[in-house]
Amino acid sequence: MIRLTERAEKGLKDILASSGAPRDQAVKLLRDESGEIAMTIDRPGHGDAVVTGHSVVSGQPRALLIVDASLAARLGDALLDFTKGNGHPPHFVLVEEEN
Repeated sequence: MIRLTERAEKGLKDILASSGAPRDQAVKLLRDESGEIAMTIDRPGHGDAVVTGHSVVSGQPRALLIVDASLAARLGDALLDFTKGNGHPPHFVLVEEEN
């Protein structure tokens, strides 16, 4: 299952808060038309993996990230991070850790 750094968790929470996404939606990783990994805000579908965090407002678990079923096995235990700087705009990166 994909894991989140603290920076990624904060970044996902910020996206969900600024978008006004309802509690039953989260940021979703899926394949776009060209086969690349893309992000959108959606509800989980059948077979999707859901990563939760705790809501700042209620303290209750909330889905932060949904990984489309077609990507879940491929991403395995990858680590999602959020980075700023080095001349690039803030963005999420997948870090595949070696065993």
